[in-house]
Amino acid sequence: MKWNIPVMEDAPLPPRPRWWLWAIALLIILLAGFLLAVYTLEGAQLQNKSQLLTVACGGPFLLWLVMLGVRIMVYEFSSLRVSARNDMLAVRRCEWKRWANQGMSVLAAAHYTQPDEQGVSLSPDGQLPVNNQQRLAFEQLAGLPEWERRAIFLSRLLAPVADFVQQTGCREPLTLRFRCASDDENDWRGDIEKQAISLNLPLRSVEPLETPDIFSWLATACDDAPEEPVCLIFTEFGEASFASEEGACLLLASPAWCRARRYTPVSNLPRPLSSPPGGLSQALQQMFDWQHPARGLAVASYSAVPAAEVEKLHLICRGALCDNRILLDVDNALGNGAGARHAVQLALACRFAPSSLLLTFIGGEYRLQQVISGAQV
Repeated sequence: MKWNIPVMEDAPLPPRPRWWLWAIALLIILLAGFLLAVYTLEGAQLQNKSQLLTVACGGPFLLWLVMLGVRIMVYEFSSLRVSARNDMLAVRRCEWKRWANQGMSVLAAAHYTQPDEQGVSLSPDGQLPVNNQQRLAFEQLAGLPEWERRAIFLSRLLAPVADFVQQTGCREPLTLRFRCASDDENDWRGDIEKQAISLNLPLRSVEPLETPDIFSWLATACDDAPEEPVCLIFTEFGEASFASEEGACLLLASPAWCRARRYTPVSNLPRPLSSPPGGLSQALQQMFDWQHPARGLAVASYSAVPAAEVEKLHLICRGALCDNRILLDVDNALGNGAGARHAVQLALACRFAPSSLLLTFIGGEYRLQQVISGAQV
């Protein structure tokens, strides 16, 4: 997920001829020619004004004109060469910019967390709950049989997808990919398939997700986009986990697929970027240079950042982003996070923030992901 974009700076154009210097040079050459003519010509020849002017001015002026012509030719040739190089670099920059902005479009997004269950708004404009270092569990699902808990949980996640299918009349078969914290993938596959059928979703297949997190899947999809819509489901569910119970569902499709069917996506996800902690500032600058600029991002959120890195992160974001941008700690609002937290963070950004930046710490590196409103692209 690192971007190996070469440095492509325009070369400066060569300096133009300094006409005032050439005017001074002309006067000096004419004066030298006149003095040379007076010194070399005989007295009778000096009386002939036309011959005197021809020798004293004509020759030196022609010499000056030849020198000026050579200088102009050198300038024009250098300018054409530099302009051609800069034009080629401009084309390459457009290609790299298109590469950096390749990604996926979000057609529907859903999240279900304990604050959602309690009716607490998770909008960045509101008062977010404080649940730092806590494990949040679904209270309304407590005491129910496991199959019923999963059915209610999955219905909350798949409902926006069903609404999209019903409102648009989309009958393209959906590929459902899921990632769960527990080992009972077969049970989850069966429950997801049953719930999708009950919601009249057109299904192609229901399979476990092979990539470890959603950002890895997005990075792969940027260069090898699926031909049909893909629904990703991430769950953190059950008593065995130390993390809060939560889940997220994202219906994704390629921008070309959306344009062909004239669907306006909820959000667009350009190519993600990874960076070590020491290179975060440079990575942010690179992202803002090639994707959406910092001034267009209203919110930035982070999750899974170690305590030792939080203060550094705030300092870097304060320098890279405008001071009036909102910087949110997702873990502080949702408690302990695990594998589903990154997808929940992304779903929250798609629903509540018009355009935002996500920073997630995975495997000792930051994952940077812009979430751009579908209306802005």
